[in-house]
This record gives sequence, structure tokens and C-alpha cells, in this order.
Amino acid sequence: MEEEMKKKRNKKKKRKQSKATEDIAVDAGETASLDQNHESNGQDDNGQVSETADAHNHVQNINVDPKGHLPNGTEGASLEETVKVLQNENEWHIKKEATLEETVKQLQQKNHLYIQKEASLEETVKMFQNENEWHIKKEATLEETIKQLQQKNHSYVQKEASLEERVKVLQNENECYIKKEATLEEKVKKLQQKNHSFIQKEASLEETVKLLQNENQSHIKRKATLEETINQLQHECHSYIQKEESLEEKVKHLEREKGFWIIKENSTKETLANLHGDAAKLQAQFGRWWSWKNSGAISSKKTND
Repeated sequence: MEEEMKKKRNKKKKRKQSKATEDIAVDAGETASLDQNHESNGQDDNGQVSETADAHNHVQNINVDPKGHLPNGTEGASLEETVKVLQNENEWHIKKEATLEETVKQLQQKNHLYIQKEASLEETVKMFQNENEWHIKKEATLEETIKQLQQKNHSYVQKEASLEERVKVLQNENECYIKKEATLEEKVKKLQQKNHSFIQKEASLEETVKLLQNENQSHIKRKATLEETINQLQHECHSYIQKEESLEEKVKHLEREKGFWIIKENSTKETLANLHGDAAKLQAQFGRWWSWKNSGAISSKKTND
């Protein structure tokens, strides 16, 4: 796995290097093409220059006499030929001058382009250098990451075995759930039937609720009446409580008086008992006195008799 990662990184680097090389080669090819065009233009110019030089040599090689006449009666023909050659040469120089000016402009534009491209290539080289350093650092980081991933992969393999065992357990549980689901579906049907009966019962209960609500309204009204009655009873109760407190105080006073009268009654009873005793004694004494008196009267009567 590490070797595959290294191969991929090497291929990526090679692609970037080959791209940079192609860009440089394209620039070199454009420069060579421009030089070749310049050389070809130079070769054409040299051909025309050689023709012009031959014409000059031909003019110089013509011998003239001291009066300026050509020998052998060839004066008119040679001069006309020379004028034509010079006219052609002049026209060629004019065309060449225009061509050279255009070429100079193109070369100046290309030179400016090459300067800009050179700066861009230098920036690209710096960028590739920075990128190369970054890839080196990233490679070290990736190698460390690979080690960590290998360790994690080992743990995942172990975990996979554990999960497979768990899957088997879950499959068994799933089968149990499927069976249970069938049972629950049957139960749902029964509950749906019960629900239908509950709906019918609900309608009946709603009617009952309406009746109860009406009764509740009457109870509310009755409650208001009862609350008024309760308030009156509470007021009366408060009066009774105050009256009860007054009666309790009076009862306590009467109980104190009762105690006093009980003590007085006991004292009176004791006095009466003493008086009864005294009366009995007096009756006894009176009886004895009466007996004594009666006996004395009888005796004196007998004596008188």
C-alpha cells in the first residue's frame, strides 16, 4: 500500500515536471521558429542583395570614355537596363524597409511577451519549488497517516469479526421479531375491532357528556345558592360561637356559684344535723321535764285530796 502511494506521488511529480518542460519547449520552439523565419528572410534578402550587387558591379564594369559615352554603341541599351535594375532595387528596398519595420514591431511585441512569460515562468518555478517542499512535508505526514490507518485497519478487522458475530445474533433476534410481529399484527386486528367498538361507545359517551354538562350547569347554579347559604350559616355560626363563648363564661360563673352553694349546702346539712341532734336532746329533756312535771302535779293532787 505504501509503495502504491509512493508511485502515485512520483507519477504526479513527473506529470508536473513534464508539463513545465513542455511549456519551456514551446517557448524555445517559438523562439527557434522566429529565428528561422528571420534567417529565411535574411536568405531572401541576400539573394536580392546579390542581384543588386551584380547590377552595381555590372554598372561599374562598364567602361566609359572621357566624354561619358559607352563603347561599341551599347550606351542606350546598357543605361536603360541599369535604370530598370536600379528602379527594381529601389522598390525592393522600399518593400524590404516596410517588411523590416513590421518585423521589428513583431519582434518587439514578442520580446515584451517573452519578458512577461519569463517572469511568469520564474513565478511558476518558485511555485513548483514551494509545492515540492509542501509535497515532501505532506509525504511525511501521509506516511505517518498511513501507519495510523494501518493500525486502525487492524483494529477494524478485529472489530469486523466482532460485528459479524453480532450480526448473527441480530439475525436470530430479527427472526424472533418477525414471529413476534405476526403475533402483534393479529393483536392489532383485535385492537382495531375493539377500537371500532370504542368509537361507538365514544359517541354514546359524548351524549352522556352533554347530559352531564347540563347537569353540571344546574349544579353550578345550585352551588352558587349553596355558597350563599353557607355564607349565611357561617355568619350565624360566628354569632353562635360568640354566644357560646358568652354561655361558657356564664356556665363557668354558675359552676363557681354551684361550688359555693354545694359548700354552703354541706355546711347547712351539718348545721341541720347538729340542730336535729340538739332538738332530740331538747325533746328528751322536755320529755323528762314533762314527765317530771306530770308526776309532781299528780303527787300534789293526791296530797290535796
